[in-house]
Amino acid sequence: TKNMELFEVIKLAEANMLGNKLHFYDQSLKNTVNVLMKSLYAKNSREMIHSNRVSIISKELALMMNLDKYNVEKARIAGLVHDIGKIGIPDHILNKATSLTIDEYKAIKEHSLIGYKILNSSIEFSEIAEIILTHHERWDGNGYPRGLKDESIPLIARIIAIADSFDAIIS
Repeated sequence: TKNMELFEVIKLAEANMLGNKLHFYDQSLKNTVNVLMKSLYAKNSREMIHSNRVSIISKELALMMNLDKYNVEKARIAGLVHDIGKIGIPDHILNKATSLTIDEYKAIKEHSLIGYKILNSSIEFSEIAEIILTHHERWDGNGYPRGLKDESIPLIARIIAIADSFDAIIS
């Protein structure tokens, strides 16, 4: 019947509109993440160099572990944006040349949660957000923010943690 055909057309149009809305939303979030990363790099140029190295190291580790193409790419992207939450940390703390106070260290530790909140607002970045949240967890359970341990820490987060530490040691 014509009413049924009209109903189907409306359903299809609504589905297409929703799909387009999600696509444009995710594209907008990608652009926002790009802007935030550039802002972070402008605040602290060391972060750009560090993030690029962590991205490369993470990708190489994932390849050496024979992870599939999807997870290799996830490791590369997560390595690149692992410190995006530092955009919310005051410059005087990020750029401090001397030892951090207890309060300053607490502020720095917030970057993984800030990064999670930024990235988790998109379906496209939700898996990366979880990695960013957990990349400072430690195998022994003494990491942050959740105190996860062993294999409860996502594999890619463990890769990022190794790449991040390795880069800190070599540079």
